[in-house]
Amino acid sequence: GSSTALVAVLQHSPRPKQEADTAPRFTLFQPTAQRDMPAPDAVLKIAHLGDCMGMLVRGEEVAWRSEEMWFGFNAPVQLGPSSNARPADAQIITLPVQQDDILILASDGLSDNLWDDEVLDEVVRFKR
Repeated sequence: GSSTALVAVLQHSPRPKQEADTAPRFTLFQPTAQRDMPAPDAVLKIAHLGDCMGMLVRGEEVAWRSEEMWFGFNAPVQLGPSSNARPADAQIITLPVQQDDILILASDGLSDNLWDDEVLDEVVRFKR
């Protein structure tokens, strides 16, 4: 059989180090203001190949949606023995992310059966 692929990795830039004389030696918790701050330069690195679907929801809006990859009508790009596609053919996307963003990684079954607005409605309903 053949398959499509969608992989996401969350990356954070390292936080600046505190000076040795001001750094706390032992802490059971982070101060609320620091804990609630979004991580600086947090990004998702996504590799996408085929007609599987990726969607980033921010608040009540779609901030990003993957584009399906097709060889032609009814012929999605797929990895498999009868395909010329290679993993190196994947689209590489880098997206900045924020606290409380929701990433959906799904097979084509989701996008074949629900419109993007319907998926978004379910995410918003779930968050309430």
